[in-house]
Amino acid sequence: MTKILLSTNTNAALARTISRKTGIRFAPCAVGSYPDKEVSVRIGEPVEGKDVFVVGSTFPPAEHALALFILIDTARLHGARSINVVIPYFAYAKSDRIDLPGSSVSAGAMADLLAAAGASRVVAVGLHSAYDADVFHIPLVEVSAMPILAEAFKALHVRNCAVVSPDEGGVHRAKEFAAAIGAPDIITVAKIRKSPREVRVARITGEVRGKNVVLVDDMVQSGDTLMKAMKALRKEGARDVYVAVAHAVQTGQGFKRLLRAREVKRVIVADTIPFSRGAPAKVIVASVAGVIADVLTGEPFA
Repeated sequence: MTKILLSTNTNAALARTISRKTGIRFAPCAVGSYPDKEVSVRIGEPVEGKDVFVVGSTFPPAEHALALFILIDTARLHGARSINVVIPYFAYAKSDRIDLPGSSVSAGAMADLLAAAGASRVVAVGLHSAYDADVFHIPLVEVSAMPILAEAFKALHVRNCAVVSPDEGGVHRAKEFAAAIGAPDIITVAKIRKSPREVRVARITGEVRGKNVVLVDDMVQSGDTLMKAMKALRKEGARDVYVAVAHAVQTGQGFKRLLRAREVKRVIVADTIPFSRGAPAKVIVASVAGVIADVLTGEPFA
């Protein structure tokens, strides 16, 4: 059965690399807009009876998500045999359960829209929390960015290093990163969230004095969690600070704050969200193309 790979405009370079690594042919696809800015999509060749792989992230603006939904729907409309959707960055995942009366579950809405558009299965990189997997009613494979971030960090040859989770919710990511670099244990920063944009460090579990530390997280939003954790670690005697995050979310000031911080030696990110003007000098970009390709060339995608 013929396979082709399509992409929205969000991750075209990554999609081409995945195509080369998997041998799945990159097919022409035009994603643009009408004069009134509504999204338009046209697939440049027949998809009937083919296994289609669609690559696209859903980070702002919302038109990126719309382009992904419409591209999936277009492949379905024209008779694709299956539609496997690769989402390097699955946005709207932070609202993943009802935590307050009347609150939204946008992760569930996104998952339902993907299924309604025609997705057969989804491959997503670094979901925000374990709850996100529960909202999908079609097969889901989560790919971790931690191994490739760890490999990039190991290349820096940082000695006397401690791996730090900036909050208790990200301990599983820090443990995976620590195991990949051979670190014996992790340090946890316990925080108290005063508001959606403000946190306070309550305590640090573990010894960091005299050590170089690498803060591991899934993304940077306001940057408040990482900045507060970094300052608390420095106060406790930590030396150089490194940051490893799966998704370089560049809307808002969070990522810019991180790059401006003198204490931060290097920031390692995956290529799930591209830099429009190239990565800043302090940033090391590690590609998830290989780990995605490994999933797509294995069962049940073969």
